[in-house]
Amino acid sequence: MIHCSILNKLTPEKFDVLKGQLINAGITTPNILKDVITLIF
Repeated sequence: MIHCSILNKLTPEKFDVLKGQLINAGITTPNILKDVITLIF
């Protein structure tokens, strides 16, 4: 699951790169991100 691997790597230093990967994976709104986090954790 790509979303999980991106969120596991999330640090302030990597935020800009990983933000782009999240958007490319279809996570384009805060609500979608919240739902993905809820599913994973």
